[in-house]
Formats: sequence, structure tokens, C-alpha cells
Amino acid sequence: MPIPPSVAPLVLQADDAEVRLHFAGQLQGQLDVTPAPAALAARLRRLRLGLDGKALDEQLRFGLQLNVAPGATELLDAWAGWAPRDDLQLRAGLFKTPFTRYRDQSYQALLLVDWPVAAKAFGAERQLGLALGDGRPGQRGLGWAVGVFTGTNSRKAFATGVADANGVALDNPSDLATGTGAYALHPELVGRITAGTPGMQTGTTYDHEGGTARALVGASAAWDLDPDPTVEFTGRGALEALLKLSHASVDAVGYLGLGEDGAPAAVGGTAELAVVPTPRLGLAVVGSRVDVLPGLPDAVLDQTAELGGGGTWFVHGTGLDLALDAAWLHTVREGVAVDGARVRLQAQLAL
Repeated sequence: MPIPPSVAPLVLQADDAEVRLHFAGQLQGQLDVTPAPAALAARLRRLRLGLDGKALDEQLRFGLQLNVAPGATELLDAWAGWAPRDDLQLRAGLFKTPFTRYRDQSYQALLLVDWPVAAKAFGAERQLGLALGDGRPGQRGLGWAVGVFTGTNSRKAFATGVADANGVALDNPSDLATGTGAYALHPELVGRITAGTPGMQTGTTYDHEGGTARALVGASAAWDLDPDPTVEFTGRGALEALLKLSHASVDAVGYLGLGEDGAPAAVGGTAELAVVPTPRLGLAVVGSRVDVLPGLPDAVLDQTAELGGGGTWFVHGTGLDLALDAAWLHTVREGVAVDGARVRLQAQLAL
């Protein structure tokens, strides 16, 4: 039961060089239901242009990605790399830090319309840095990646757990309209190891391929040598596991964040259950939660959680699809609990 082929990117070739041009757009409608009156909104969630390529017998590699959605123009990725062997790749520039296989996924391949709350609180964000690894997680039985980065996130979308808990608004240095493009230097060391079934497709939790049991487990860690305690964890750790069998899959990620003195500051986790009953339909349930601990003594946000389910209709492979999800939302702020609900509908075109 193979999935229909996706829309292919535009490829430019000359001698031994190749450049692929990419486009992705997401149009999203959202209904929020809380104790206040319901609110319905529509927006262009993402509009991204990018390219990646390789040359010199595929040893030289590079990538560039921009978001050009109204009100969110950003430089996302700008990197170059050297791969003397297929299992050894050096990368320098602006890109995601190697913290969890889960965050290594593309937003285009998520089970629900967007990232869960725990991934946003703890997950890897893009930083300037240098990393060495063996490629995408799951390609081999054992996988690894290590890097040293500036410690300053280029965006305010991820690794926001401390800032959210303290009620601090983050800057967005990568914003092409208002960002400074300057990154304070306080080195952060990041690493990831994985083990599992060689050749496993880990780019999405969905099991489009089907077949016998395949599994991957991983551990990630990050340590900031001089963090700002109002917006950054001193250290983060994560354990994760992904299991796929006959078009069904289970994914789980657990997180721990450490505060200024090394004490536990927050814990969180995400659990996902998915099934692909037909090549054109994926169904999923996702639960995610973050709890702030005494290691963040001045926190105003105590807990945030969501439990949602939805489905994706793959109109043409994974590049043209329509997704619908609904979720229960729970937040505890300064001891006051608020419950709400959310429904999202999203159309996506990516090539």
C-alpha cells in the first residue's frame, strides 16, 4: 500500500552540481473556544522558499530557506557542509541544533496541523554553529550528531519553556524586517545518539511504508555554558522512541530542563499514536504536556497541556494534503486553571 508520489521539486543540474528549489505554503483556518467568546480566524501560516544542493561528487552541500509569509519574514536556514563520506558530514551556519529525532522532522510531515506544546517548550531551535554527524537519524543502526552553537536562538518559536514560564517576550533575531541578525555568544553544546532498525524512515511518525516491526530509540542533551536564566535552560535532556508496524506507529518523547543552579526546572512529554488505513489517509492522536517545577521559582506559568486528534488526506503524496484536527487545551497560570478547545483546518502544498 505505497503512498502516491509527492510533487517533485525543481532540479537544476550542471556537470556534477545539482540545486533543488523548494516551495511550501500552508493556508490555515482556526476556531478557538475558551471561556471567552469563540474566535474564528484564517491566515497564511507558512510560506517558505528554499534551495539545497550538492557539488564536487556530492561532497560539498548547502542549504538556504526563507519564510516570506506576511508579518513573519525570516531567514530560517543558511548553511554549507562537507561530506567526505556518506556517513560523515560537517555542517556550519544557521540550522536546527541536533536535539531529538522528533524535532528533526519537517513541519510538513507532522501528524496534526502544528507542533505540540512540549516540542515548542524544549525542542531544538535554529542557531549559528558547527555540527558533525552521520546524517539523518534512522539511516543506520547507530546514529550520532554533535555540535557547538552560539547559545542564542535565531527564532522565538522553539525552546521557549523558560521564557513562557517567566512571562518574558522573546526577540526574533532572524526576522528580516525587525531582527538584528546579531547573536550573543555563550556556547551551547548539543548532541544526539540513536539506535534502531537500519533504513527506517524517521522523517514522520506515520508509517507510509508498512511492513514488519521497525524501531528507533534516541537520547539527546544540550548544555549552555552561560545561559540567561530568565529565558533559557542551563541544560536539557530528552529520551525518545519510535515504533512502526504494518502502517501503525507509536512515538514518545520525554524532556527534562534544568534551571540556573542545575535543579530540575521543567519536565514534559509528547505521545503519538498513528495509523495509515489507506495510502491517502492518515489518522492520529497526540497528547503533549509541560510542567514547571520549583527550579523556576518565579514562574507565572505552571502547566500547559493539549490532547488532540485528527486526520490528513494526502491528495497527492505528502506534498499536497488537507489536514483537520481538534484538541482540548489546558493551562494553569499562577494557580488558575483554564480549559479550552481548538479546531484547525489546513491546506498544504509543498514541493
